[in-house]
Formats: sequence, structure tokens, C-alpha cells
Amino acid sequence: MCGIGVGLFPNFYSIEDKRKRIVEALKKLQKSGLLLETDNPETMRMHDVVRDFAHWLTSTGENRFMVKDKLKEWPDMVESFECYTAIALWKCSSNITNFHDKLEFTKLKTLFLQGDEWDGLLVVSSTFFEEMKALQVLYLQFVCFSLKEFHSLPNLKTLWCEYCKLENFSSLTNMRSLEILTLIETEIDEISEELMKMSTLKYLRLYDGEVEEMKFPPKLVSR
Repeated sequence: MCGIGVGLFPNFYSIEDKRKRIVEALKKLQKSGLLLETDNPETMRMHDVVRDFAHWLTSTGENRFMVKDKLKEWPDMVESFECYTAIALWKCSSNITNFHDKLEFTKLKTLFLQGDEWDGLLVVSSTFFEEMKALQVLYLQFVCFSLKEFHSLPNLKTLWCEYCKLENFSSLTNMRSLEILTLIETEIDEISEELMKMSTLKYLRLYDGEVEEMKFPPKLVSR
């Protein structure tokens, strides 16, 4: 779904067709040895040599990627954040130091932000995403955040939230470009009728094992 959010296979309209093409592409990468098969069909591995080359390839130039793991302190980078188009921050401590309230990522298109499952939710300011105008894909896990300022993300197409605490959920309807929305274990038991205003939405996935019954607008599924 994240690949679809950044524009893979633009000539295919339906989400299902795009997913099929992505599966085919992944199989080709596995056959070529660039990706390794695993016992879990939902995951895959990459050879260390391929991974290191990918890191090197995306460490310079206009399209730079940054990947950090087990963060206890915000990365201290000499260069501006503006050079990055994709960032993945895994297992960020809830007590992370120097965590900013707002950052200007003018070129950032993909952001993966994960808190530490055993350390409590990572609390993010409502203004943290405000200046990420080019953002297309946002994946959040174990994060507490507000949707209040998400109207300032005009290009966001994929929002994927797992084990998150969402505040100002009604503000979601201000996101006029959103195509893919996934909410897993977010303690939301009711979907507002305002969601019907999101005319661009193509894929909606909701799951919460602790919620016995989830209320939907009558016409949402038929749409």
C-alpha cells in the first residue's frame, strides 16, 4: 500500500490491480536474488550486501533515504533535512531527547515513524507534520498524535496507523487527497458520516480486536 501511495503503477486505477503488479514485481526481485524469501508471506529479507549498497545509493544525490533504529536521541545531522525524500525511524524511545515540534521536510514523500512497543507510545506534537507538504505516505506505529493539522498535507495519499492513539479524528475529513486509510488497533469504534466527504478514498481497512462492534455510516460501504 505504501508503494501505491508514492505512485507505483499509475496506469492502473484499481487498488487490486496495483497490488497484483506489486506482487509480481516482488517475485521478480526474489528470483533475481535482490530479495530473499521467508516463511512469512507478509515479510521478506534482503541480503546484507544488497542492503548496504541500497543505503549507499540513497545516501547521496537528490533522492536521499534515511533509516535509523532504536532511537533515544533525535539524529544530529549536519546537512539540512530538506535533502531527504524518504525517512524510516524505527523503535523510537518515548523519552527521545531533542525531538522537534516541527520540522521542514520540503522534499519528504515517505515517512515511517515507529515508537517502541515496550516503552510506551511516542507522543508527537500536532505541528510535527505541518511542514511536510510533499508527504505522500505516512506509516505510524505506537504513536500518539493529532490529526488537527493534517489539512496542511495536500499530497498525502496513504495513512497507515497501527497501535496508535489518534486525537481530533474528525479532522481526517479535511484530507482531500487521501486514497488509502488503514486503522489497526486504534481504539476507534465509530466512523463519522463526515468520512463520506472523502471522495478520493479508494481503500479503507479497520480492525480492533478489543472493539466488539464498530459503527459505520450506512452508505459508506456501498460507495
